[in-house]
Amino acid sequence: RSCFVPKDLPSRLQRFLDALPGEGFMKLDELIEEHTLYPYSRPFLPAARARKIKSFMAGAQKSGQISGVLVSGSCRLPMQETLRFCDNCIKADTKKYGFAYWHRSHQTTGVLVCHEHRTTLMETVVPFHQRILGLGYYPLSRELITCPSVPETLSSRDRVQLVWIAEKV
Repeated sequence: RSCFVPKDLPSRLQRFLDALPGEGFMKLDELIEEHTLYPYSRPFLPAARARKIKSFMAGAQKSGQISGVLVSGSCRLPMQETLRFCDNCIKADTKKYGFAYWHRSHQTTGVLVCHEHRTTLMETVVPFHQRILGLGYYPLSRELITCPSVPETLSSRDRVQLVWIAEKV
């Protein structure tokens, strides 16, 4: 059976938290606000629609319902096609944690450079949205690189502008 696995607005998050070992690992609101792209979509949505999406993310609704509410009558924001990462973040994460992880800030529409290292984010072969059988997990690795997210010939003025955007997100 095919299912849609959104990386920006996942659903059934309370169920996910309930399945984690231990007690009180994280509050649902904290998970949604600090570990998904919901806070980046919210300013572009009417308040009632934003609340409905947050409720869908928490509950048992399928992710397709979230997508329907998000695009229903709203402006469609351009979405990136693949996941991105910063090579310096991979090195820093691996040194600090023993593994690298996908950074939420690197997946935000319009962000093409890492706010921390000020380096160009790398595009990968991992689709941002996709239909797959079951759930998919992509460990972060350099083997996924396809190309930089911006041309190497970018002017220094344009690079400064891209860093400014990344720092504001």
